[in-house]
Amino acid sequence: MDDGTSEVFAASCLIIGNGSIAKKHIRACQAHHENIQIYQVPSRDRVYLEEIPGLTRGGTIDSVLGKIKFDFAIVCSPASHHAHHLKLILDKNKIPILVEKPLSDLAKKLANFFETDKELVKVAYCLRHLPVVSAFKDHLKKYSSDNKIRNVYVHCLSNAKIWRDESFLNTVSAKRELGGGVLRELSHEIDLVTWLFGIPEAIETHYIKYLIPETDVESATRFSFYYGHSLTVEFNLDFGAMREVREVRVETNDASSVVMDINEHQLEIDGEIYPVVDKDMYATQLEVFIEMTKGQNNYDSLCSFHHAEIVLSLVEKVEKSYQEGQRICYAGC
Repeated sequence: MDDGTSEVFAASCLIIGNGSIAKKHIRACQAHHENIQIYQVPSRDRVYLEEIPGLTRGGTIDSVLGKIKFDFAIVCSPASHHAHHLKLILDKNKIPILVEKPLSDLAKKLANFFETDKELVKVAYCLRHLPVVSAFKDHLKKYSSDNKIRNVYVHCLSNAKIWRDESFLNTVSAKRELGGGVLRELSHEIDLVTWLFGIPEAIETHYIKYLIPETDVESATRFSFYYGHSLTVEFNLDFGAMREVREVRVETNDASSVVMDINEHQLEIDGEIYPVVDKDMYATQLEVFIEMTKGQNNYDSLCSFHHAEIVLSLVEKVEKSYQEGQRICYAGC
């Protein structure tokens, strides 16, 4: 293995994972740093990415961590492996880590993390870094002071067989043991809602459906979050749909409305369309993350370990509400 001593690098990064998301992070790293040394270690099955200029293939996580001093790490393994991989890194090197969403497949796997280690971990809920999301967040500030928002409708419809660029049945999305299923794969929507509107008091799940043959994961669900100031957020998530929709619709008490269309990169405010210039959310996310590693404090758009724990616990409460067939309390009720 080349240990990088023959050349002076601006930064050194460890990437754990061998799928399409790992490729996106590699491209983002190379775009941010012209002179970066990237080591890729497979998360399972010793599968490596294809040859990429500037990429060094490592053997195991332990062996690479023992030889190289990294500036940061990016974990892109299946969700069920995240807690283990985070521990491996943090036990050897206290370096900043960006881990793909969700933080884990099960909340109980996160019980033994030290608070100081949690501060080093950020979670890649990358939709936060879209310009249209920033514009939506800024627009909502005009309604936040006096609880003008009445209802929020979240629709995320897609087809995982299309956006997975390999055989769907062999991917994380289709395997419960790896953290697949619509609730965890599309937990971006839960993260966005809790980032924008806070933590709900109660949860009610209307249905969870298993509609994709030969898989053991849920493919569609509808559920609601209830807030103490009479706000209701309704979710419709489906990754077996025949159309592509990703939007958040807000209705206010004075009959105003604003729709954030993530796919079209635009806001619709009271019927008027406002396009928003798109940017690479992975590149923006990495830029903010690297600023954080250098001691910059303005990184509200990065999802913290603590917030990602809340998102995962909400996922599990959605499942519990469906299993028990009733609305369940979450916070303060």
